[in-house]
Amino acid sequence: MRYTFPEITDIEAVRRLVEGAEGFMVVRRDDNIVFCYAYSSPEVFPPVETWADAVRRECRGLAFNAAGQLISRPYHKFFNVGERPETLPELVDLSEPHVILEKLDGSMIRPMPTADGYRLGTKSGVSLLSHQPEAFVAAHPAYDVYIRAEIDRARTPIFEWCSRQQRIILDHPADRLVLTAVRENRSGRYLPLAALRAEIAANPNFAGIEIIRDYAGTTASMAALIAETRALEGAEGYVIRFADGHMVKLKGVWYVTRHRALDGLSREKVVIATLLEGAADDVKPLLPDEARTKLEAFERRFWAAIEAQVAGLNELFAEAKARYGDDKKAFALGMAQQLDPQIRTLLFSHWAGGELRALLLAHIAKNANTSTKLDRVRWAFGDERWDFAFDGDA
Repeated sequence: MRYTFPEITDIEAVRRLVEGAEGFMVVRRDDNIVFCYAYSSPEVFPPVETWADAVRRECRGLAFNAAGQLISRPYHKFFNVGERPETLPELVDLSEPHVILEKLDGSMIRPMPTADGYRLGTKSGVSLLSHQPEAFVAAHPAYDVYIRAEIDRARTPIFEWCSRQQRIILDHPADRLVLTAVRENRSGRYLPLAALRAEIAANPNFAGIEIIRDYAGTTASMAALIAETRALEGAEGYVIRFADGHMVKLKGVWYVTRHRALDGLSREKVVIATLLEGAADDVKPLLPDEARTKLEAFERRFWAAIEAQVAGLNELFAEAKARYGDDKKAFALGMAQQLDPQIRTLLFSHWAGGELRALLLAHIAKNANTSTKLDRVRWAFGDERWDFAFDGDA
């Protein structure tokens, strides 16, 4: 967990490390090039033994302009306590200088300088979400003054956008743009939080900028902090940030359970499997209102389409029986030849005694493990498509 943050000046060195590498993506948008990871695994983020290993952990939104200049350096990739051998609880030494900070349930936001100013971007760069915090900054000019000052110093201020417009798990009645850290672009050094707070407090032009809050309790031991965090409800958890900038995360069981449920909604095959298993009612109480409403609407359409298909299959089977009686062979040589192979198989199975609705659901379930297979059976639920964007980087 503890290593020297790599100095980064050369886009080509980063490109050679991650372009085309499994687990990473290179996003090109608005003349910017952003290096980001697609998923986290020990292969994507191995223990840091070399400069290259350390650079991989910087690819969490590391951004360059079209000229290849580093313009934005948000958080490095760090892990939960106990998630990796390097973050086992016994290796997290609370006797070293550190702060414990609330972990906010929102979207990471950072400025990305442009020729005439800057845009606000998430981990993957400027997106549709950008307009929300940009509107907030326009209404709170102290943020704009502060962001421009940090850009001039070649530093990246890192914020968390907490809003009902972009709700993850927790509700945020009022929009908040919370400053959580500042990093030097080239060195990767994190500005000490005490210095950051003092600087903002001393400058009247920065009045009104919200800064991340400290953990309110006291910690007798790492074990005590873990136990307290696991029992949290209505909050995400905490971040332990050491003086050298390295960090670990702690999250409550209440939050993790809901986050996993919401994360599952971003994968259509997971949603289809949940519906087929009859588990949707177990998931719904864990979801925010907007996500639950969307799932319920899709659920109604999905089952209505299923029933329509079952009715259509029953009509086909009734037609076959009317033509051929009990002569299954005559059906196979006649009408069945004109049917889609999937439908033909279902009708043969029904002829053998299977219940059509159960057969259709089993056919969908068998093909719901990959997107390609799911597209093959999409006709069975009315060509419905589930689309849910979730960018919760827990």
